[in-house]
Amino acid sequence: MRLGCLDCGTGVVGGLRRMVAVGPALLLALGGDCWGAGAVASHGMVATDHELASEAALEILKEGGNAVDAAVTAAYVLNVVNPQSSGIGGGGFMVFHHAGSGKTYALEYRDRAPAATLLARKRAGGDRPPRFGGSAAAVPTEVLGLEAARERFGTMSRARLIRPAIEYARQGFPVGRLMASMTANYFKKGMGNRLEQLLTRPGGGPVQEGDLLRQPDMARTLEAIVRHGPRVMTHGYVAKAIALAVRQEGGLMSMKDLASVEAHWVEPLHMKYRGYDLYGMAPPSSAAAVLMALRLFEHVPADRHG
Repeated sequence: MRLGCLDCGTGVVGGLRRMVAVGPALLLALGGDCWGAGAVASHGMVATDHELASEAALEILKEGGNAVDAAVTAAYVLNVVNPQSSGIGGGGFMVFHHAGSGKTYALEYRDRAPAATLLARKRAGGDRPPRFGGSAAAVPTEVLGLEAARERFGTMSRARLIRPAIEYARQGFPVGRLMASMTANYFKKGMGNRLEQLLTRPGGGPVQEGDLLRQPDMARTLEAIVRHGPRVMTHGYVAKAIALAVRQEGGLMSMKDLASVEAHWVEPLHMKYRGYDLYGMAPPSSAAAVLMALRLFEHVPADRHG
């Protein structure tokens, strides 16, 4: 099973005889070696932008989980250690190939703007959405998508897959360079009082690289997802807390917005390119633009562009 998760910073391969991957992301291989920016493995591989997420997902593969199981774990851990890469307050897309059936599947769970926010922007004549504060918050769909994938193709329990994220949220982890840099930038832009409180050092200012960051509220939220399932994010007490927090920061999210979102299985885009089958997510992702660009190059000799 091969899986790529767009907007969640995760790539996983499981159950392959041999796989080679090259790229800037951290690569961890099962039954193989890594060198430079590439890796070769005989059984499985995980690539994310944080070592803790990659390590947690690799453990899932070692325990017999498949690529979907590993991707779900990686996404939840990233939610804790690199939330700007994969947060349960966001959404995403997932495209993966199922070796058993030979079919490629696509799951759309993109976060959406609250209805009142869209109406307010239209009345104001604005064409660019805000980037910070409550008005920038979208209706979260990430948990719905991850659970939809796990229920249909996963092999492990929700509790097992979320457990590493809960442990890092409760026990803490050293803040990485990327999170520290993004947090400092958000503080400059004014990302909201509640979020600033969560990411402020005891002595003041944004968290720095190497600081131990604990998130007990996040741990409790993840535990609620384990106990009650994804609907706690759209209909339960977590959903009520989300709507209230967004409104307190100047946003317009309602419980109706949260209750209206779903994850959808859709047909992936497909094209042939130089003898290869390429698959991508349908709009609103940008995969269509990538496939169109490749189509333009199809008749250009390969040695002309490497």
